[in-house]
Amino acid sequence: MISLAGRGLVLVALLLASAGCASGAYAGYKRDLTALRWTRYAALGFSAAMILANLLMVYALVTHDFSVHYVAEVGSRSTPMYFTVVSLWASLNGSILFWGGVLGIYVGGWTLAIGDRHREYLPWALHVLLGICVFFALL
Repeated sequence: MISLAGRGLVLVALLLASAGCASGAYAGYKRDLTALRWTRYAALGFSAAMILANLLMVYALVTHDFSVHYVAEVGSRSTPMYFTVVSLWASLNGSILFWGGVLGIYVGGWTLAIGDRHREYLPWALHVLLGICVFFALL
């Protein structure tokens, strides 16, 4: 169940990043404030989905849910808790998920911090950031 929820969250993150990337380009080209608002929502949605996916994986690691393939691959009941938590980025798959989560924190924090300032450049900046998010969600 955790595995399915995690995959679903990453898929949602991919869809939000893709839609947000496209709407960011549209908002920048047409100077459309409604499209910019939806681009911001997509960025925040991507952030939330990736953070939740990371938290689910950490939960699966901590509870030793070996039904999750990644936990079965890198987890062990004899490993101390600290190493169990940091085993999120113990292999390539976990590392990509971890850095996608870091990217989600950055994109979400930046989107909230920038607010409505720099409206001329904001759609293009979000377009580029969400394009990078698409790459990480695809991996």
